[in-house]
Amino acid sequence: MFEDSKRQLRLTVSRSLQRCKLEAAVADAEQRGETTIKDAKHKLSELETALQQTKADLTRQLREYQELANAKLALDIEIVTYRKLLEGEETR
Repeated sequence: MFEDSKRQLRLTVSRSLQRCKLEAAVADAEQRGETTIKDAKHKLSELETALQQTKADLTRQLREYQELANAKLALDIEIVTYRKLLEGEETR
């Protein structure tokens, strides 16, 4: 009878220790999960900010490109005009 009680007590203690270890492991996993989620949200925020900045830069560069393309077109037209004037002077 004493041996049975002793064995029962060891089994109970063993289960209690195992349960404590499992609860600690679960708590640790939850903490790591929360930290990972927090880090991921922070990284996402950084990426969204970088994306917005990149979009703004792209819009600015596109506007500058359009301005340069318009200036080039105006200069090309002016060159053609002067070329025609010079050719007209040469034929006189």
